[in-house]
Amino acid sequence: EMKRIMSRSFDVLKRSIIELITPDFRVPLASVARYSGEFEQQIGEARTDDDLKASLLGIQTSSIRLSRLIEDFIALAELKTGEANMAYDLRMSTISDIGLLLYETGQLFESQAAQKGLRIVCPLAEDLPEILGDRVTLTNSIQRLLDVGLSYYRPSLNSVNIELTAVYLPDEQEVRLSLQFPFPLPPEEEATIIQLLAVNDLELMTASHHLPGLSIVKGYLNLHNGRLLLRTSPTHFTFCMAIPSKEATSAYASTY
Repeated sequence: EMKRIMSRSFDVLKRSIIELITPDFRVPLASVARYSGEFEQQIGEARTDDDLKASLLGIQTSSIRLSRLIEDFIALAELKTGEANMAYDLRMSTISDIGLLLYETGQLFESQAAQKGLRIVCPLAEDLPEILGDRVTLTNSIQRLLDVGLSYYRPSLNSVNIELTAVYLPDEQEVRLSLQFPFPLPPEEEATIIQLLAVNDLELMTASHHLPGLSIVKGYLNLHNGRLLLRTSPTHFTFCMAIPSKEATSAYASTY
């Protein structure tokens, strides 16, 4: 009976994750097939390298997107099965330079932002309290939020700065890593993301192309007893990672 229940639970898990990501798999797969077909036709007709560049770039771009979707699939599966919890327990350590972690991760996206005419601005915060956490999943979370935020880019007359800040809120005993993008969220996406942040079940969120990534960030922050927040305005929006300080985490652990 226990084996049957476990098998059924696994089937439900597999189906829910596939339903979450499957719609996005079709686009890059179709693109790879289309550009590959064009490339095959152009080989015999091409006179210069430039004649083949468009098809090769299309194959590369679609392949990268497909690779990221597979990474999302694996990350969601690890969160749903508890493997992410075990990995977190093994890697958890005291992090005394969370401001530097944000700064260095932001630097990795400077060229990507520059392609859209944007700049990454991140003052280095050095006076933050320690946190207990996993550098791998925190770095991955920042990267995913930058990816998602940049995907909503639309030219505007606002600032060109993507502002990354790290601050400590003593009253909440939280370190907050904020990523502010200088353009607004589409209204329909804003409503869907707000709905995602209000629930704890990853299976409920299937409507947005970017929710797998945000669901993973939310899952990683849950491992840290943290939260993913969203602030919006007519001119910009901000993702905020709220993570309890080491002192707050230790106090909570000693209570339970």
